[in-house]
Amino acid sequence: MSAQNDSNEQKKDAEYQKLINDVKNNHNTFNRVQAKAKAKETKLVYQAISKIAILSEEVKSLKNDISKIKVDTIYIHDTIQIKEKKNFWGKTKVDTTNN
Repeated sequence: MSAQNDSNEQKKDAEYQKLINDVKNNHNTFNRVQAKAKAKETKLVYQAISKIAILSEEVKSLKNDISKIKVDTIYIHDTIQIKEKKNFWGKTKVDTTNN
């Protein structure tokens, strides 16, 4: 009986040790992946910040360029619909309303 108990205990210890090793391996893998992900995230954030800074400078430059342009005359062209209506007696009436 004692030999079987020792054998069972050894199996349990071996399984426990295997689980502990698996946990350590998973933890090490997680740490490596986390470090790579953090580096990638930092790189992408810096790229986005620099792109925003460049675009904001371009917007300022374009606003300055636009403010320097002078418009002397503005022409507005509009269309008017003219409808001719004849009444019962044959008289023509001109209507320019926007209906």
